[in-house]
Amino acid sequence: ESFQKIAKLSKQNNEVLDKMSFGEMKLCAIIEEYNSQNQEITPIELAQELQMSAPAVNKTLNHLEAKKITERYRKEGDRKRVYVRLSESAVLFVKGEKEKIVLFAEQIVEEMGTEETKQLIELFSKLSKIMEKIHKGEENVTTKTN
Repeated sequence: ESFQKIAKLSKQNNEVLDKMSFGEMKLCAIIEEYNSQNQEITPIELAQELQMSAPAVNKTLNHLEAKKITERYRKEGDRKRVYVRLSESAVLFVKGEKEKIVLFAEQIVEEMGTEETKQLIELFSKLSKIMEKIHKGEENVTTKTN
């Protein structure tokens, strides 16, 4: 319930995020990560990174392009490979969202105090490790039964 409230608050008053699926957000996050490091990524590499089929990634990219969030392009010297980047407006949007997240986190720390914030971080870290362990256990069970 608490996680749902946090997610709802973080998406509040944001039409762009409300209209994006989780898959679209994940795809954009990966593109942004590559682009912010001055690296390029192709749809095939995105599919590998997301562990999705190439047609599924292309379908998602088509939706994002229709919303003017992503763009596909070719390099002048290499007409065969297609690359993907966030549109200029999406880059500005992501920058603004990152600033909001930092401000939101600062407000949480201010409200909770340093000590409780450290405890919260430790609990989230522990939760993450437990979830990862459980997930790996499920993978092992699935592998053994197949």
